[in-house]
Amino acid sequence: MPTFECEIELDVAAASVWQALKEQDSILPKILPECIISVEHLSGFEGQPGSVRLIRFAPKKKKSFFSRSKVAVEGTFVKEKLVTSYDPGYTATSEEVEGGHLAQGFSKWVSTTRVIPIGSDKCRLNFATFYEGGRKKSEVEKAVEKAKEGILKAFKELEEYLKSTCNG
Repeated sequence: MPTFECEIELDVAAASVWQALKEQDSILPKILPECIISVEHLSGFEGQPGSVRLIRFAPKKKKSFFSRSKVAVEGTFVKEKLVTSYDPGYTATSEEVEGGHLAQGFSKWVSTTRVIPIGSDKCRLNFATFYEGGRKKSEVEKAVEKAKEGILKAFKELEEYLKSTCNG
């Protein structure tokens, strides 16, 4: 299965980043309003393997990073299922089950996020995605590049949010 990885160092403690990731349903719309309208828990025990959430993407109105890269068109969404979550290891895996990249022609899109401590006040965030399908090679490459750009931008925004709320 093809894969891609993104990695970014954040000037925030790993425990703070992990806690924010566990609360991302409420945080993401705050820090990325130009991209995400809402995140809604649909089924299962929230934050536990098997739980499903719905992420609704914002229409492209403002001139922003996300609108320039055309991450989402109006009305788009993704349903994600949490596959695994390990608090002690700061690792979680989710799989898109509807919309998102599946609506773009991929047959599988599974992402694992790892938060790796670097001392007491920094961490490295590793995001790896395994995917199958896609249409043309050029479309697959474009989707992967958009995903990487969006992931890195989102985590820099998360870092700034945590610093500004004294959670970092």
